Amino acid sequence: LSDRHGRKFTGVPAYAMLSVGFFALGGLGASSSGLMLMLAALVIGVGNGMSSGIISMMGCDCSPPAPNSGRFMGLWAVLDDTGGALGPFVVGVMVQQASVFHASTGIGALAACSTVFFWLAVKETNEQRSRPLSCCQ
Repeated sequence: LSDRHGRKFTGVPAYAMLSVGFFALGGLGASSSGLMLMLAALVIGVGNGMSSGIISMMGCDCSPPAPNSGRFMGLWAVLDDTGGALGPFVVGVMVQQASVFHASTGIGALAACSTVFFWLAVKETNEQRSRPLSCCQ
């Protein structure tokens, strides 16, 4: 999807789905049904699948030309992996200090900020939505 339609076309709906799913997960109380939990998890799962690999693709889009691209992508991967490693720890601290509600709504708010960031700050990589990127031809 990202190569054919662009990064913004994929990133905005993916992070919006993550945001909605985490807000819904945070809003589920003890009296909620298992079906509601399953629907929230389904929305989060689809958003996660759509956003899979988008950070690496954006790193490739932003990397400098040949002699320095390896160094840039190595640093980009370290930052990406650091965020992935610290995420569960931060969520665990949030749950321990507050509650699952606060952790879920906090992650939902972060995903909402990511949606706005994608919408406003990320340049569309493919203006011609029906064809692949010129570098892929």
